[in-house]
Amino acid sequence: MIVRHGLDVAAEVLSNNPAQLWIDLPDAPAVLVDRTGFQQRRGSGLVWRGRVPYAADSEVVLTRHKGLIAGTIQVDGDTYELLPGRGRGHSIAKLDLDSFPACQGGVIPQTGDNAVAGDLTGGSTQSATTAGDADPAAEIHLLAMYTPQARDAAGGVAQIEATIQAAVDNANTTFLNSNMFARYVLVHTALAGHDDAGSANGGMSTDLSWVLSDSATAALRNQYGADMVSLVVNDGAGSWGLGYVQRSPGSSFAGYAFQVTARSCAVGNLSYAHEHGHNLGFEHDPANSSAYPSGGSYAWSFGAVIGANVARTVMTYPGACNSCPRVMYHSNPDVLYGGYPTGVDNQLDNARTGDTTAYIVHDFRASANPATLTSITVSPATADIDTGATRQFTATGHYDDSTTDDLTFDVAWTSSNAGVVTVNASGVATGQGEGSASITASLDGVTSDTAAVTVTDPPPPTLSSLTVAPASINLSTGQTQALTATGNYSDESTQNHTADATWTSSNPSVATVSGGVVTAVAIGAASITASFDGLTSNTA
Repeated sequence: MIVRHGLDVAAEVLSNNPAQLWIDLPDAPAVLVDRTGFQQRRGSGLVWRGRVPYAADSEVVLTRHKGLIAGTIQVDGDTYELLPGRGRGHSIAKLDLDSFPACQGGVIPQTGDNAVAGDLTGGSTQSATTAGDADPAAEIHLLAMYTPQARDAAGGVAQIEATIQAAVDNANTTFLNSNMFARYVLVHTALAGHDDAGSANGGMSTDLSWVLSDSATAALRNQYGADMVSLVVNDGAGSWGLGYVQRSPGSSFAGYAFQVTARSCAVGNLSYAHEHGHNLGFEHDPANSSAYPSGGSYAWSFGAVIGANVARTVMTYPGACNSCPRVMYHSNPDVLYGGYPTGVDNQLDNARTGDTTAYIVHDFRASANPATLTSITVSPATADIDTGATRQFTATGHYDDSTTDDLTFDVAWTSSNAGVVTVNASGVATGQGEGSASITASLDGVTSDTAAVTVTDPPPPTLSSLTVAPASINLSTGQTQALTATGNYSDESTQNHTADATWTSSNPSVATVSGGVVTAVAIGAASITASFDGLTSNTA
């Protein structure tokens, strides 16, 4: 069962790198979170990390992407997932991790499959380096593809991108917690030319085969220098993910560094981190691994149960520990969680495996030079706004590799005259007073062209119609009934004109009217109307 509720999220709050945050949780009291880390990315993208003071082993990871927030909160053995939805709304859900489907397992590359598209279209690899010869941190560049179904279910392009970035940030938090060298960098996301395979078409096995062999994906991998590639689908066909497992570490695995993850499992369930873990040579826990004890990349490449069913590492199945929570740790005998080692020396130590294979994977593709922002275009270029009205502006970034990007929620917006028009962090301009002003957007030292804004006071609304209610009444002689006259205006507002309208009876010998009060005089029928400002109402 998933318990979910809506959440008001002010994405700009994270941009200020707050030392503390309050987070409302479904079915639980709000928690105060202390900041433990903060990383700014290009534009306004960032990751904010924290812990709940009273819960030493809690974990909070919040990702900001294009004005949206996605992330995970782990506290008191429970896992909550924060995701954006359609529009700019957000929701937070308490996850039942036992209800998630399982990983289909690591796929072992077969002889003869090395000639995949990625190796046939000019992808360059570097010679492998050992951990001792490499930089202290091994950056592994990621390309993430997503299906149309995953995009639509997430709520749009920005929403699926935020979901994927949050999954990457959770994976990096796992590396940090486990004292590992590896760090993922998401270098590009793109829409796949492929629909979810689903159960009827072979499920994730079909999805994995497609992303492995697709030439367009291979071209993007080479263009952006991505060491590993993922495909995010919406229909996992009963599985959370599937990925190739690197059991013979070396450069020959470059053509197999692919995985598929179901969107709904990618973030809070840590499935994205799990599947790329297979690409790094990580195996499941011994009870759920066909490679145990000696078939893995190394004898210690296995996930672990922490303590007496206290928790489980990212590569461990729930059944291994009576459904204990999955936490952001890889097995490592030198790192504690809840006072217990998270691994066993020479037996359960995926951190040790990752510290070796990260440098191998780092060299699968030569890093591409990041595109440079050259100009920003603001749209519309001109706008007329009434005082008090709003208008959405967008900012499009143009890069030196001929690509463009929507930077509306990344740029800093500026008005030349706040007395005429203001503009918020989301590019929404509000007319403040009559006059002219210009709006610009800036990012990374680049300032846009100007958008010319003219603000005028709106003309006063005009009366469109007059409505008398109730429209029909029955009275006995001597009885009275009060009517109302409502004016309907061009700006969709209404005003009560009962007192200032001119009231008329079609037959005063039957019914009279004064100030909207009808008095029955004799048996018969009469029509009552109201007139105001040249308009006559319906008849009552």
